[in-house]
Amino acid sequence: MTKKLWLIGYLTLVVAALAFAAFKLVAVDPYFHFHAPDTETYYYPLYNQRSQNDGITRNFEYEGLITGTSMAENFKTSEAEELFGVSFIKVPYSGATYNEINLNLAVAAKHNQQLKYVIRGLDSRKFFDDKGLWRTDLGTFPKYLYDENLFNDVEYVFNRDVLFSRVYPMTKENDEPGFKGGITSFDSYSNWMNDYTFGYKALFPNGLTVQEAAAPIELKQDEIETIRGNIQQNVTALAEQYPNITFYYFFPPYSAVWWYSLSTSGKLDRQIDAEQIVIEEILKCDNIKLFSFNCLPEITTDLNHYKDDTHYGEWINSLMLRYMYDGRYQLTSDNYLSYLEEERLFYKNYDYTQLVNQEDYENDYYAALLLYSEMAEAEPYRILEHTDTMELSNADIESDQVNGQPGLVCTGSLSRLSGSEITVSAYLRDCEYIGAKIPLPELSPYKYLVFYGKKLTDHGQLTVRLYGADGSEIAALDKSYHDLDGEWHQYLVDISQARGACTLILNGGYIDNTGSAASSFVFSDIALY
Repeated sequence: MTKKLWLIGYLTLVVAALAFAAFKLVAVDPYFHFHAPDTETYYYPLYNQRSQNDGITRNFEYEGLITGTSMAENFKTSEAEELFGVSFIKVPYSGATYNEINLNLAVAAKHNQQLKYVIRGLDSRKFFDDKGLWRTDLGTFPKYLYDENLFNDVEYVFNRDVLFSRVYPMTKENDEPGFKGGITSFDSYSNWMNDYTFGYKALFPNGLTVQEAAAPIELKQDEIETIRGNIQQNVTALAEQYPNITFYYFFPPYSAVWWYSLSTSGKLDRQIDAEQIVIEEILKCDNIKLFSFNCLPEITTDLNHYKDDTHYGEWINSLMLRYMYDGRYQLTSDNYLSYLEEERLFYKNYDYTQLVNQEDYENDYYAALLLYSEMAEAEPYRILEHTDTMELSNADIESDQVNGQPGLVCTGSLSRLSGSEITVSAYLRDCEYIGAKIPLPELSPYKYLVFYGKKLTDHGQLTVRLYGADGSEIAALDKSYHDLDGEWHQYLVDISQARGACTLILNGGYIDNTGSAASSFVFSDIALY
C-alpha cells in the first residue's frame, strides 16, 4: 500500500510539473504558436526562422509581408511601410526552396484576411528544384508548427530545448531591475550586414583568372516540366487562389561573377531559357507584378555590392524596394522577350576581365551612396560649400585637401577635464568643440554623411555628432588617435533616422585637456547623400 501511495504521489508530481511547464510555455510562447507576443511582460528575440515565422504569419497584425531566402533578409520593413503605407512583417527562410516558402505564404493568406501585399524574391538558381523539395541539410523542419493538428503540438509544448533555452531565460530576464519588454525589430531580424565585408577582395582574396566560355548546354524536356511544376505549385497557384492580394515578385540580381560561372560551365543559355519559362508562367497571373534587375550593370558588375557571387548589401534591398513600388524594371507581356534578349547578349558578351582588380572601397557603404542618386530626392549636400552658416572654433578652411576638395583643419584639444562626468556628446553640444558647428537642412532625403579624414599631428582625432532639434543625439562616430595612421581614410555615418533640421558637430581635437595643444586633424570632401 505504501508503494502504491508513493507511486500515485510521484505520478501526481510528474503530471503537475508537466502541466506547469506546458502552462508556462504557452504563456510565454517564444515561437508565437498560440498567440501574439506579450511584449509588456517579456522580450522576444527573433532568431529562429523556421520555428518562429509560422507564428509570426498567423498571430501578428500586418497588411504586408516580405519573404524569400537570404536575398530578402536585409529588407527593412520600416522602408516598406513608408512606401506602401501599411504595416509589414518580414519572414525570410535562409536557403529555402520555393516549396518551403510557399507553405508559409499559404498560412499567411489563410489566416490574415487583411493581407494586401506580398514581396518575395524568386531565386534564379532554384528554378530547377522539384516542386516538393525540402531542405534536409538544415536540420529537421518543424512541420508540426505549420499544420492544423493540435495533437502534435506536444512536440512544441514539451520541448526541452524551448523550455530551458527560451522560456526560462525569458522568464528570468523580466525579473531583472529596469527590464523592458519588447521584440527584435523586423529591420534587424535576420539582417546579416554586420557579419561580412564586400568587394573584389572578399570574393577573390587570391585573385581571379578569367576563362573562356564553355560549349552551351541545352535545356532538356524533363527540366522544362520540372520548372513548370515548381512555378505552378509554389508561385502562381496561391496568386490564383487569392486574387485580392498583390504579389510583388523579383529575381534577385546576382553578381556578374555568378553569370561568369554559368558562362564557363556552358549553362548560361540554359539558365535564360529556364527564366523565360518562369516569366511566361508568372505573367498569366494579373495580381503578380514581376521585376528583374539583372540588366542593371551598375549593380551586377560592381563587386562592391556583393559579399560573394550572389549576396548583395542591404542598400540593394532598399533600391529594389523603391523600384518595385515605383513600377520600374517590371516585366510584362510586352517587354519580357526584349528583356531576355538584352540579358542574354549582355552576359554572353560581357568582358569578365573587367571584374579583375576592381577598386575595393574602404567603407562598404560607399557603394550605397554611389547608387543612392538613383533613389534620392535631393542632390548631394556638400558641407563646405555652405561656410556662411557654420561656426568655426580653432579651425580653418584650407583648399586642395583630398580629391581636390577643401578641408576643415582642426587644431587643439578640448578643455574638458579628464574623467569628467559630462559626456563627450553633451560637452560638444553645450560647451566647446575643436572644428565646426553646422546647422543642416531638412535631412529626410539623405541617408549618409560621408567624408575623408586624416590625423595631422599628435592627438588629432575625429569625433562626429549629429543632434536633433531637441538636442538629442541621432548619430555618432568616434576614432581615437591611437587607431589613426596619418593617411587619408574614408568615413561614413548612417543618418537615415534623422528628420527635420539638425546640428552637426565635427570635432578634430582630443576629447579632454590631456591632449597636446598642437594636435591636429583635417576633414575633407564632406557631403550628405
